[in-house]
Amino acid sequence: MSPDDITGTRPGHSSKGRLSSRGSKRKREGHTTETVEIIRTTMEYANDQLKVIEEWPNL
Repeated sequence: MSPDDITGTRPGHSSKGRLSSRGSKRKREGHTTETVEIIRTTMEYANDQLKVIEEWPNL
């Protein structure tokens, strides 16, 4: 029994069951969702920063 059999892992595969960069299969749907969430979070952060600047006293 190999260490891979014990841990249930196979070389070249990620935990989500898709092939790693060495493989030919790639899952794209998840990337779109992650990208949208990153953009949304960045926009919220930028808006919060602009609100803080707007509230600064005029010097």
